[in-house]
Amino acid sequence: MDRPDPSGLAFCTSTACGGGTTGSMNETGGSLHETHRPSRGGGSSGSGRGGGGRGASRYHGGGYNGGGHRATRYTTPRRAPARHTVSKARYRTPARPRSVTPLPPPPNPYLLCLGCVPFGAIAQGAALGAVGGVVGYLILQLILGEPITGNGILASAGIGMIFGATAPFIGGWLGRIFGPKAQPAPPRFITTSKGVTIDRAAVRKTISVQKQGRHVRGASQYGGGSYFKSAEDAQDVLDAFHNGDAQVLGVKGNDIVVRVNSVTGFNQNPRLGYIDQPTHVFFIKGTKSPSVVPYNPRWKP
Repeated sequence: MDRPDPSGLAFCTSTACGGGTTGSMNETGGSLHETHRPSRGGGSSGSGRGGGGRGASRYHGGGYNGGGHRATRYTTPRRAPARHTVSKARYRTPARPRSVTPLPPPPNPYLLCLGCVPFGAIAQGAALGAVGGVVGYLILQLILGEPITGNGILASAGIGMIFGATAPFIGGWLGRIFGPKAQPAPPRFITTSKGVTIDRAAVRKTISVQKQGRHVRGASQYGGGSYFKSAEDAQDVLDAFHNGDAQVLGVKGNDIVVRVNSVTGFNQNPRLGYIDQPTHVFFIKGTKSPSVVPYNPRWKP
């Protein structure tokens, strides 16, 4: 019977393990050696003091506590193999993230008064107003050459606090009255007088440089026809279409016809006698790679 040896060593009482040799640990001659399994043969052995007879143990001769006794063999317990060495499918190396998002910096406790105190702006304005009032009072007294009194300092601080506390409200009120008004976003869908619906978001917001070059005088792609003096003018027309400043006149085939009075193009149609005709009417060709072409200023849907 195998039992684990608490000391981590293996103890064997067989004569094959060197029973009775020098360095034995007990009175019968058992020695410390590597564990092995001896032969299963019966009978007794001549070595050792207590050789067994017919009923001798298979660990014959030199047995622990005398011959003929079935010795107990101690073995070193085996350690379980690592999990990932048994089956690679059960272990996966953790993947390293491609990028690590840095943590935001800690908030500054001295700047939290405006966010955590409901009247933070009022308190800050009152404090600044008080300081400004006192400083103004001191400068004024020094200029006039009059004595500085405690009542004067308190009065100037109180007046400054009042003006400083009301400054945020007065500033916001004046900003709403005289400040620029936020323009509402233009509607995405436009319905023309002919019942055609145009999706503003379906048109890309930047012109195609190659396609627009066919209608820019001086560009390498220009081969005659209606033109702009610069590609920036064509982009201005497209921007006006997206922000709602352009007047959508209708649809010409698959092209959108608009009027932008702030941009001037030139219509070229020699067959009808139009050469370098200034125009504010344009049509937008394409949606994914749009280009803008000046058109007849008298066009109607």
